[in-house]
Amino acid sequence: MPKNHGQRQSRRQERRAAEDLGGRTTPASGATPHIKGDVQAPGLKVECKTTSGLSYSLKRKELEKIQMEALTEGVQDWAMQVEYHLSPGFNRRYAVIDWLTYLDLRERSGGGHGQEN
Repeated sequence: MPKNHGQRQSRRQERRAAEDLGGRTTPASGATPHIKGDVQAPGLKVECKTTSGLSYSLKRKELEKIQMEALTEGVQDWAMQVEYHLSPGFNRRYAVIDWLTYLDLRERSGGGHGQEN
C-alpha cells in the first residue's frame, strides 16, 4: 500500500500505463528477484518515473537497466515513461525508447526514411 502522495502517484501511473498497453503492473514495482520493471505488456517491459518538478534527470544507467532486464527476461522491447504532474488533474506523459525501435515504428506507420524535399 503506497505510504505517501508520491507513491500513490507512481502506482496510478503504473496502472494507467498497464491499461494503455493491455498489460499488467509488476508486483512490488519490480522489486522482486524474478520480474523487474513496473509494467509488463505483450513483448514490452516499461519502467515508469513520475515527478512534480520542472525537470527529470534521465540517466543512461536507468535506460541500460531496463534494457538489460528486458533482454534477461526474453522481452523484445522496452520503454521508459516519464510523467510530469504539471497541476492538479493535468499530467503529461512521455515515452523514451531506443532510437532504432523508433525508426522501425516510424517506417511501419508509413513515416518512411529521411525528409521530404
